[in-house]
Amino acid sequence: MTSGSAWSQSASTEWNAAADSVTQSLIRLYWDEEEHYFRTDNDGTNLATQYWPQAHAMDVVIDAYLRSGDNGYSDLFQKWFVGVRRMMGRPLRMSMWMIWSGMPSQY
Repeated sequence: MTSGSAWSQSASTEWNAAADSVTQSLIRLYWDEEEHYFRTDNDGTNLATQYWPQAHAMDVVIDAYLRSGDNGYSDLFQKWFVGVRRMMGRPLRMSMWMIWSGMPSQY
């Protein structure tokens, strides 16, 4: 199958739409608008947060920005960085937090 076929163009559009839908759901269900980081659950009962859910969620948001160029995604980068630092109550010193938190600053 060639890249210029009607099927590949249609499939590409469907995957982008699916990715956009899932990303919007992630943000709607897990983004804490007041605290500016991703909650561990979507009903607000678990206030603990962990490194990996933050890293994966931000990876999804960065991918959405790179795929779409939508500034609505990039607007979350600085908010998230500040929110995570505030949540931790100290500067980001753990190596993995620093690596992942640096990703949004590239864009």
